[in-house]
Amino acid sequence: MENELKKIDILKERANVTYEEAREALLETDGNLVEALIKLEKEDRIRPKKKQQQERTERKERPHHEEKQARKQHRKEEMRDAGDKLSNHRFILYKDGKTLLDLPTWVALLIILFTMPFSLVALVFAIIVGFQMQIRSYTGKEYSVDQPIRDVAQQVKDEIDRDKDDDEADQ
Repeated sequence: MENELKKIDILKERANVTYEEAREALLETDGNLVEALIKLEKEDRIRPKKKQQQERTERKERPHHEEKQARKQHRKEEMRDAGDKLSNHRFILYKDGKTLLDLPTWVALLIILFTMPFSLVALVFAIIVGFQMQIRSYTGKEYSVDQPIRDVAQQVKDEIDRDKDDDEADQ
């Protein structure tokens, strides 16, 4: 039994076949190792090692590779969609009906990103001074960027005025 297992291992290693193929070949040749090798060779069942390893690798990687490619394609499509949306919108800075700045949104975002501290101070200063900011789509839809900030500022001002009135009434 142990001798048979050694022969199967040797045949499996030399011919690069499965245990089952090695065992069948040895059974058909009455345990003669050389005859089993010759039989497998004549039947063209001996596989080169690199080819077998490549087949195994392909079998393992194929689903993972296809899934990875699908995710990569999905990310590309999302980036393209985001780029299209940014390209179809404009960032506009204006005061008293006069446009000071009219840029594609993606350019405005890059400027804000690369000059973050300065750009935030400049945007707050522009709101204080009375500039208005909006994002306008190519369809004409407009979104006021500064209005939510103005609303919060008005709420804070109203709260301060109420506190001041309450303090005066208490005196």
